[in-house]
Amino acid sequence: MHAGRLLGAALALVHILLTPTFAAVVVWDNTVATGDVVVPAGQTVVLRNRNIVRGQLTIEAGAAVTVDPTCDSVYLQVGNVEINGILSIGSAAAPFTKTATVALGCEKPALYPATDDRRYGVNVRQGGSLQLFGSKGTKVPWTKLALTAVEGTTCITLADDTMGDWAVGDSIIITTTDFDPTLTERRTITGFRSTCVEIDSPLNYMHYGAFTQGIDQRAEVGLLSRNIQLVGCTTSGLVGGHLKMNQGFRTAQLSGVEIRAFGQGDVIGRYSIHFHLTGNVAATNSFVKASAIHSSYMRAITIHGTQSVLVERNVAYNITGHAMFLEDGAEFNNTFRGNLVAWVRQKTSGAFRLGSDALQGLSAFWITNADNVFEDNVVAGVEGTGFWLHTRARPKLPSFKTGLYPTVAPHKIPLRKCTGNSAHSVWNGFRIDSVDFDQDDQPAQDYTGAPSLAYEPTALTVISNFTTHHARQGGWFRIFQIVLDNWNVADCREGIQFLTTGNTATMPINGTIRNSHFVGSSSNRGNQFTSAFQKINFIEARYWSDSALLLADVIQMAVTLYDGPHYIENTTFENYISYPCFNYYSTAFGARAFNTFMMATTTQSTNNKFINTEFPVFMYDRVSDGGKTTLMLDTDGSISGQRNAVIAPDWDFYYTPSCVRNGGYGLACPQRYNNIEVVQIDGDGTNLAKYGELYVVRANLASRSGGLAPPPPGLSFQGQYIPAAGGYLYHPSLSVGATYVMGFTTRTPPILRVNIVNGQQGDTHTIAFSYPRGTTITSVMNVANQALNRATSLLDRTCVNCFFYDSTLDLLVLRLKQLLPRIDPTLPCPASGCDGVVVRATFRSATSSTSVTDCSTRGAPLQTLDDAWLQTSFSNKESFSLDMPINLDWCQIGDPCLESIDVGNRDQGILAYADFPCNGIGCYSNKCRYCKLSFSASNQPFLPCPFETRRATGSPTTTPSSSPVSPSTPTSTPTSASGGACSTYVSVGDSAVGISAMPDLACSVDNNRTGCFFLVTSGDQAVGISAVTDTKCPNSVLAGCDAASGLGAFYDPSCANGGLGCYSKLCRFCRKSPVGRYVICPPTVATPKGITNNIQGDSANVAASFSTTTNTSDGANASAVSSSAHDLTAAEQATGVAILLTLSVVLALVVKADIRRRQLADKAAKVAVPSILTFDATLDNNDNDIAVVDVVDVAPQDSIL
Repeated sequence: MHAGRLLGAALALVHILLTPTFAAVVVWDNTVATGDVVVPAGQTVVLRNRNIVRGQLTIEAGAAVTVDPTCDSVYLQVGNVEINGILSIGSAAAPFTKTATVALGCEKPALYPATDDRRYGVNVRQGGSLQLFGSKGTKVPWTKLALTAVEGTTCITLADDTMGDWAVGDSIIITTTDFDPTLTERRTITGFRSTCVEIDSPLNYMHYGAFTQGIDQRAEVGLLSRNIQLVGCTTSGLVGGHLKMNQGFRTAQLSGVEIRAFGQGDVIGRYSIHFHLTGNVAATNSFVKASAIHSSYMRAITIHGTQSVLVERNVAYNITGHAMFLEDGAEFNNTFRGNLVAWVRQKTSGAFRLGSDALQGLSAFWITNADNVFEDNVVAGVEGTGFWLHTRARPKLPSFKTGLYPTVAPHKIPLRKCTGNSAHSVWNGFRIDSVDFDQDDQPAQDYTGAPSLAYEPTALTVISNFTTHHARQGGWFRIFQIVLDNWNVADCREGIQFLTTGNTATMPINGTIRNSHFVGSSSNRGNQFTSAFQKINFIEARYWSDSALLLADVIQMAVTLYDGPHYIENTTFENYISYPCFNYYSTAFGARAFNTFMMATTTQSTNNKFINTEFPVFMYDRVSDGGKTTLMLDTDGSISGQRNAVIAPDWDFYYTPSCVRNGGYGLACPQRYNNIEVVQIDGDGTNLAKYGELYVVRANLASRSGGLAPPPPGLSFQGQYIPAAGGYLYHPSLSVGATYVMGFTTRTPPILRVNIVNGQQGDTHTIAFSYPRGTTITSVMNVANQALNRATSLLDRTCVNCFFYDSTLDLLVLRLKQLLPRIDPTLPCPASGCDGVVVRATFRSATSSTSVTDCSTRGAPLQTLDDAWLQTSFSNKESFSLDMPINLDWCQIGDPCLESIDVGNRDQGILAYADFPCNGIGCYSNKCRYCKLSFSASNQPFLPCPFETRRATGSPTTTPSSSPVSPSTPTSTPTSASGGACSTYVSVGDSAVGISAMPDLACSVDNNRTGCFFLVTSGDQAVGISAVTDTKCPNSVLAGCDAASGLGAFYDPSCANGGLGCYSKLCRFCRKSPVGRYVICPPTVATPKGITNNIQGDSANVAASFSTTTNTSDGANASAVSSSAHDLTAAEQATGVAILLTLSVVLALVVKADIRRRQLADKAAKVAVPSILTFDATLDNNDNDIAVVDVVDVAPQDSIL
């Protein structure tokens, strides 16, 4: 020990012994007490070595228990501890440097019942102090990987220097960086190298260790070991220890403490660390810092009815139920900063759990009061949500009954600070939603006066600098006003979704995303591993893992538009990759599928970028109202090249000759649109089938050739019953200045309300309703209950806020104008409410049908041809050139075999292509052949596909980027200046497509890093490839007949695992010229000394280097295949070549059979009549099994069976 540490320890002991308050000092050294022990006031107990109190240890007020700082190991086992005095180990000025353990005993039966908090408990009571200051883990409680740790790695490279803080024997965790939250791995440190930390066993999974596309996706590495330990019982099922700070405690300060096997899962209120109804504890300076809570039976840190606690730089791992838990809604002015929470598991058993502890509600941070600070925390793996803000009308009863919070309304309290946090490997990164889970509590709790209530804070909510990746959803927010600033969202099936009311709101609506970066598919491709949380997706650029969790909105979207309005500004969308030929789409902007709510026409896109994203806007759902009415204002033209264009779904209902039609976004139109609210006023919310659909046609028509008018374009709307709207609501998006005719196809309402929503002052709409024959209109009133003026005729366009009813046509025409401005652009209506009317009608018979199905015909008098509205166009100032080709590559080659491939095959990386006449391996018809993508994990011996799916652009980096990273563009030729000697190893084929190479020492430990082709150890990316050797495949030893037939060979270490064309463990046959059906050989390149003929990187060369030929056991046999052909005539050689080529193809079909290779080689060398093989193609398009091959040999003695 250093002299300074010895001196400090000695002084600490002297201080303990001489402190006047504790005049009586008792040293426990290997003491055993069979019953309860009380440390009386005025006494100090100093612990040395191993001590046991089988009963309760009580530290009275004025008493203290501490440890000898010079003792290497101190152990105290107790039944439970009651602290009214002081329990201390170390101090802030002199942290404890030895080892101290306080362990809760495992007496059975327990000393106290479950309802008594003394059972296996450490209770800090009134006047009590708990001060634990350890040294280990306080410098670096957790860090991140500096390089990717691949499967099988036993030495990991860290971003921070942990020497001196972490030690051999310490336990660490390496967090998941995939979709599955359970892939976090626990290991023990066995040594330290200059560049990495050695661990006791190889990693089972890849853990990513880089910034990719500018987003930090590095795995976290947390230290679980501390030199002060609180240990619970591990043999009592779900019942461990628990630490509880009670009302009136003096202080609780934990730093560098390990808390293991705490939490009790059978009763409420027994958590690993629990501040229980203690009120404002600012004066106590209480904190939990640099500690580790793991293997918890219930929660990590709970703050309950308490304010002003600091929770900082802790590691929580393997936690059951909510980890960081704000319990009642009376918790505020607390700070959570720099914590790592990894692997939070739902609670599915035990006598106690909240409804929200199950999968759908589970979270790492359960936030019931927003008036707290959340800064720089990381959530790495939750079976539910990373951060969940859930509010109530008032605090729950335990806090409310204290009388301290009579006016606290959690659902109205603004968010104090939330910045720099991240969540990955979760169901949802951040969620604001007050779902009612209470009915699922076990046992039932009393929530009188405290129902769950949607979060409606009195100030704008801002969540900034948040990162989420590998999640089903990045963020889901049921809130009226929120700003997400500088978010990084990657590899999420659904990026962000906002929700509000679904009908006309009565408060401002503002869902803003700004200065953010969304990546659909990053370079972190995860593990080729399937579970309940993830699957393998071969088609998208994510040809490794993908989320297996429920995806309600069908396709991948960066921003899922819902309700609105939404404002997306200065944001980059990258690598949202689509394959329309598979009906596979990924988009920056989409709409929530199967919804019938109002989609605000004021949603805006401003100054956004789309990189490697063919569909900036895509409406997959063309059935539900939401997909039909989702519009977006392209304010700067960054989507369409037309400033202030309205981006609309590609329906004739919206199309005019002045619209720009583009497959990447739909329509970009100059006409402006508003939401129109059409309501059947009716109190019947049960018999919904009676309402039916609303059919709307546009009366403004564009002439066709010859001046003929087309049929009026129309859309049908399903509608939805919304009590707040007063009935059954429809909400078509209609253009200002246009004319529309509507009809209710099932039931026309006797009371009808129509409102203009999200309009501007002066906006005028002409809307006609077809009524049942014989209808009488009894009144048409505005929102102020004033009668509207009657127009002079059906076609009167001079009046506004007027109506005309044509009793011959039973057609009611409304001319509605918004008279006042909206004082706030986030409000849907003027201050006095939305302009509109209420129409009352009586029908000829109460029993007759009120359906109308001929509104197009009856609205014919209102139709116009090529009118001024239709001819509205973009001005020159509004239009500019925007090069947005839809680059679908091979996906538009029009191959019927490719486009008809089924999902089962597609998901395994098996596709198909037209090949007529098709014979041989992979043929499932005489026109179509199965093939494999280069990254397919299928073991079927199909040929490589003659195309490749595109991968995500960009590459991982090891340092953060100050701005979103644009995709890298390969240079036309490799540059040796940047690549060094590595560039000389690149094949001609790679060079031709702009692929070079550069030195990267990370490849030595990171086999999964994209582009590494010189590996020290093997990995999934390049199975069997090792450090470069001078092994050459013997093209020179090929038999003359093989060479004459155009056969060649190339170096392929994957032949160590066998496969078609392999004639040794390193070499594979191929074809050099277009003869027969062989795959073309890789191009030959001049090779530096010691380098093999052809090194394949990540280019298409890998897929091209595949052949079907005889599978001999070694090179000598290969040369013997046609050794006698040298003496044949030219005609005989030609015949022999044909026979050999046929034989090569056919023998490939039985590659898995146990063929006696030498007998076949001898027969082939003699050009004898070969075995007769009959082929029965029994494959269909839903079967990936290899075709059945029957083999019948002419000579029984040469049977291959």
